[in-house]
Amino acid sequence: MSFATFRRYLVLVLLILFVGYFGVWQLYSMMLPALGLIWASVLGMLAATGLGVIAVVGVVIVRTKEVMDATPPDELKHKG
Repeated sequence: MSFATFRRYLVLVLLILFVGYFGVWQLYSMMLPALGLIWASVLGMLAATGLGVIAVVGVVIVRTKEVMDATPPDELKHKG
């Protein structure tokens, strides 16, 4: 794994931690007194599902960039 790939994964992990804390945990803790335990949990699970989508898409982007960097430029041209 190159340093560039490591850096991409590090940025992705930091993004997931940031969104996980401010987008899921803080949303849950702010909605808990207003909505109650059940609905705040449902809302938190929906936000966590969105966070999972962000994580999966981020990994796909990092892996695609890693494959594109490893592919020689000749093979990227369309031969047709």
